[in-house]
Order: sequence, then structure tokens, then C-alpha cells
Amino acid sequence: MELDQNSIDKLMKEDGSKEAPAKAAAAAATTVPTADPSTVTKILQAQDEKGRGDVSAATIGRMLGLATSGELVMLESKMDLLATKISAVTARVERMVSILSAAPTGKDLERIDVQIAAMRQMLREGLDALKIETSESGEAGADKK
Repeated sequence: MELDQNSIDKLMKEDGSKEAPAKAAAAAATTVPTADPSTVTKILQAQDEKGRGDVSAATIGRMLGLATSGELVMLESKMDLLATKISAVTARVERMVSILSAAPTGKDLERIDVQIAAMRQMLREGLDALKIETSESGEAGADKK
């Protein structure tokens, strides 16, 4: 049973309630339309006669997820760009290593520390000697007065 607007209107006039169209729609939904067996066989025969269409290798490749030549070219260019960036970073790291290798090491710093300590000791001894001379000369000057 097929429901259209006219049949719904007729049902509304007859029953006067809103449940009648719902019941009619439910009844129409439960009925299964049957097809003529000859129509079904014609459709199946048409599909068999048609056969399968030709599919290109590119379509199969895309369906398999294989990369196309354009994608491979793009990937190659990105790899080249990455290689140039890596070589630039490598050159910078090599320059930093050469600069750091010229910097003083622990042994050099120890030697410099010992030399600074020796210079401090010499300055102290020199200042002590000046203090002694100034104090002796001050005492000698006080004795003369």
C-alpha cells in the first residue's frame, strides 16, 4: 500500500484522529513489495552481459596506497632539503667543536690558577716589604725629631 498526501487526507477525514495515518504508514512499511521474477532475471542477465569494466594500473595503485610519481618527486625534493639542512647543522657543529677545542681545558685552568696564586703571593710579599720599609722610615723620622 502506497501512501500519498491524498490517501492521508482521506484517512484523516474518515477517522478524525491522528492515529489513523500512523497506523496506515506502519502497515505500508511492513508490507514487502514483491518484484516480478522475470524482471529480476533480466536485471541479473544485464549485469552478467556488462561484465567488469577495465581498471587502470594507476587506479589499482592508488587503491593499494602506493605513491604516485609526483608524490615520489615531492618526497625526493623534501629529502634533498632535509639533507642540506643537516649538512648546514653539521658544519655549524664542527665549527663549535673547533672553537671549544681551542678553549682551555682543566689542566690549563689549573696551571693558570697556580700562576695567579703565585702572583698573589708575590704581591703580598711586596706589600709587606713596603709596609715594613714605610714603618721603619716613619720610626726613623720620628726619632730624628
